[in-house]
Amino acid sequence: MSQPPKRHLRVVEDPIQPTVHAREDFEPQHGERTLFATSDPNILVFLDFASIDEAEFLSLLISSKPLHVVDVRLVPRFDVGNLNRKLVFSVFKNAGATYHDLGATVGAAQLRALSEKPSDVARAVLDRVLKNPRPLSGPIVVIVDTRQIVPDFVDEFAKAMDSANPSGWQTLRLPALNNAKGLGNRTVVFISHATPDDNSFAQWLSTQLALSGYEVWTDFERLEGGELFWDTIEDVIRNRAAKVVVAASALAQTRSGVLDEVALALSVERSLGLAQFVIPLRIDETPFNEFRANIARKNIVNFHGNWAAGLTQLLQVLENDRVPVEPRDAVNHIGKLVHERLQTKRGLQKTPDPVLVNWVQVKSWPSAIHALSLPVPSIQAGAHARTIDVPNVAFNDVFISFANAQLFSTALRGLNASSAGSITTSEFLSGRWKQYPSIAPHVARRIASNLVRQAWERTARRKGLIPFALASKANCWFLPKDKIDGNKAYFRDHVGKRRFKALVGFSPKRGVYWHFAGELRPLPNHPETLVLKPHVIFSEDGITPLESAARMHALRRGFCKSWWNDRWRDLLVAYLSFLSDENAEFALDAGGVDIMVSGLLTGLECPVSPDESEAVSIAEELASDEDDDDPEIDDDELGFSVWPSMPSEQS
Repeated sequence: MSQPPKRHLRVVEDPIQPTVHAREDFEPQHGERTLFATSDPNILVFLDFASIDEAEFLSLLISSKPLHVVDVRLVPRFDVGNLNRKLVFSVFKNAGATYHDLGATVGAAQLRALSEKPSDVARAVLDRVLKNPRPLSGPIVVIVDTRQIVPDFVDEFAKAMDSANPSGWQTLRLPALNNAKGLGNRTVVFISHATPDDNSFAQWLSTQLALSGYEVWTDFERLEGGELFWDTIEDVIRNRAAKVVVAASALAQTRSGVLDEVALALSVERSLGLAQFVIPLRIDETPFNEFRANIARKNIVNFHGNWAAGLTQLLQVLENDRVPVEPRDAVNHIGKLVHERLQTKRGLQKTPDPVLVNWVQVKSWPSAIHALSLPVPSIQAGAHARTIDVPNVAFNDVFISFANAQLFSTALRGLNASSAGSITTSEFLSGRWKQYPSIAPHVARRIASNLVRQAWERTARRKGLIPFALASKANCWFLPKDKIDGNKAYFRDHVGKRRFKALVGFSPKRGVYWHFAGELRPLPNHPETLVLKPHVIFSEDGITPLESAARMHALRRGFCKSWWNDRWRDLLVAYLSFLSDENAEFALDAGGVDIMVSGLLTGLECPVSPDESEAVSIAEELASDEDDDDPEIDDDELGFSVWPSMPSEQS
């Protein structure tokens, strides 16, 4: 039986950059609801500055109009996005807010002693900073460390502040705490959209979020016949949703169902203090200034012109706000999605179907992770750190690395690093480093992901691979011609038979070499799971990538359109086999210590399978509905592929 061509892999060379909002984008408009309907004098806003972006920060200040901004952090820092200390203080002044640094008032040592008890911190704020006026007027923004933006700290702090405000305080956390303790059973990303006009976008977005490990709710997938439509939606938004994502289009703004969902979500957002609970997505040409005011002042994610760029930004927001992720649920969701979308096209059976996905797993981490300091000013140390060949992440005044002080010093070439603390890797990833309490679990995972990316690029370079900069600014890595014998990589199939795939080839018709390339990056929020994305690079000499982006793009589309899923699968298997020297695992060099990674693609089980008479790969079916000429869809950026588990014949 002939197979349809696989069309899901192509690149948008120049992704549209997210729109930068000006100050006027956040100005309130009369007669419509906002995040803060009025400047409530009884509100305490707890702000984790390290976990928000500049637009969200500006929106907060302009909407809430705080009288006081009280900083209770041990180390006040304002380097978020394009912000810096000078700019932030200018914003405070323009917003009419007075900034207070508790540490500067009571001293660093005293603040460190106080910080373990929220009530003591609150009393110090009242007695030493605000001088305990009665009644105390607000709103008040309290800038806290990441470890402090938890219900226990917020509640105890607010209760201690009651002595200055007999009416009591309403509290809001920004960003909202999105873990089990803070959200309970709120695990769902709810997609609000105009049905049926925007169904294609909602289906695509639902798939991509699910493939990143998020639990997704959409009306066309979840509502059963005869169900009480609004009752179900209201229950999900009120009780289960961690985020409500709004596909904002010209049509959506006229649909009562979408407007009702947004109004309910904003009400939940205000009543529960779930900051950035509602996330608008611009999906058509509607100008930002034409959106309804209740969402226009929010940080709108721009999907118009490039869905992949918008998805990248949205995934970053969900990661920053710690929306729960369970990657292994992705395949289960895909099984359900296939059932919903294909049941009218071909038969499915409930027989589980083993599949391979383009994930590889970290098998073991280095035993410990280290904080290192250098005998130079921080600014100078940062310049040194960027030039050394040891994976590291600058954090405040230290550098985090799997390499110990001795290994780090060797790479510094003349400077001696000293240990500023060590912890087991497992404790680090759990956010249990008492010496550095601001390294919360989500921060630790980001640091680990950064170290993995650096270790991968270090390893790829040492394997003789050549980097190619993608439109996303990430690198993929390809083999030059004749790097390996016959340009072939050997691998073992499911029965142990040794087969091969060429990773470099020459096209006489087009007069170019093609090179299979891999981009390896951690799954969002899960540094232990790495996504291996396939790419194809073209050269005229077998070494140097073509300079013309347009020609490279045209070659990708034409040359690879007949490559079916089994070929992509086998190429990835062969690429991994080359990296691992045909072993079951290989090492990522993290600076004299190794991160051990599986040399095999991850096997999962889909709960349903197509009838054998109508067998079609899941990935092909999901891609088949998309227009190959649609400039908004960059399928090469989707980052997830599913294949039958059995490798094909050698070629």
